[in-house]
Amino acid sequence: MTTTSPPQPLQPLLDDAVIALEAPTQVWSDDAGLIGTAPIHGIYHGDVRQVRAVETAVDGTTLESIGCSSPTPGMLLLTDVLRGLDDDTADPKVRLDRERIVTAGNFSERWLIASHLETSTRVGVTVHLTPDFGPMQMVKAGMSGAADWEWDGEVCRAGQASFALTAPGATVSSDGERLTLRWDLEVAPRSTRDIEWTLVLADTSLVVGAPAHPAAPPLPDPVDSRAARWLQRASADLAALRLATPQHPEDAFYAAGAPWFFTLFGRDSLWTARLALAADPLMAASTLRVLARLQGTTHDPSTAEAPGKIPHELRSDTLSIPNEGVHLAPLYYGTVDATPLWVCLLADAREAGMPEHEVRALLPRSPGCAELGHRARRRIRQRLHRLRRRVGSRPRQSGLEGFRRFDPVA
Repeated sequence: MTTTSPPQPLQPLLDDAVIALEAPTQVWSDDAGLIGTAPIHGIYHGDVRQVRAVETAVDGTTLESIGCSSPTPGMLLLTDVLRGLDDDTADPKVRLDRERIVTAGNFSERWLIASHLETSTRVGVTVHLTPDFGPMQMVKAGMSGAADWEWDGEVCRAGQASFALTAPGATVSSDGERLTLRWDLEVAPRSTRDIEWTLVLADTSLVVGAPAHPAAPPLPDPVDSRAARWLQRASADLAALRLATPQHPEDAFYAAGAPWFFTLFGRDSLWTARLALAADPLMAASTLRVLARLQGTTHDPSTAEAPGKIPHELRSDTLSIPNEGVHLAPLYYGTVDATPLWVCLLADAREAGMPEHEVRALLPRSPGCAELGHRARRRIRQRLHRLRRRVGSRPRQSGLEGFRRFDPVA
């Protein structure tokens, strides 16, 4: 008898998913607005997926999607026809428009039901929410990390993460598995009715959050209108990645990317600030300050910290990668490039007009970076010397076999 091994968990695919975001909040769905039909789907805040699925239903009809657009990074406009509520004519006469808005710590949906029927229509609307509160690394590993949660009638909570639900006009109930919102509406002939529901997301363990100040004004539009639209959207997408630490909300930086790296990464934040220097020089200065405050001061093998070293990654908790035995400290320094990139950005920012007093305030950090660079160069030379000796004293190896014993670094 042959036994079949369970399938290996896989990292969720992102290609066919739709995202709405404003750091540190992100929402993933399909292009019909459905949340829960793919492993990546959910409502995330920080490193926690607070809601795994949102199921919507209208009595007596299916929701048939005919449109999805994203005018801003944090907005989805979704359109469905409700042909099960129509009369006997061919053309659809009952339509549902949904406006999904995502801002830092908030998720809301506004539904507008429009009827062109000659008679009144009773419309029953149901929304099912499935709380999850699973850590991001479990989602990334393709595994379930759902936590036990509690509902007190207004707030759903698991540990330090929570969301408050408001749904004017709805009956809200819980069966222990999911929350159910129910509206019973009367839509008059040739008129509309609207409903709205909102989640306010919170997590007291977050080490990053929304910055105190708005993004810099966009660059002047190019002459070509096509380039102007591209620039406007690109600027908005970049602004949606802005984060800050709670201790210094005035100093923003760019998150490394959604969904997996929605936090501070030394290398990625520095590169993004450097590439965006012409558009937003203030962002370069604040990124330098954020990382300077976290610069290494001691030798700690468990975090790869060293004096003068710029950190690689900041998380709320230890990052554990399932099935790989990898555990990284919340503040992790295992990178070879963040430190020299910090020095390069400081020089570039000064050339771009960073105020001299701000540059001088950061200069004391530079010798530590430089000394770390000298030590790194010495180690590289020593490794290359050992490598040449090993390669010269043994038969030639194919591929990369001769290099596989080097320490992994980001």
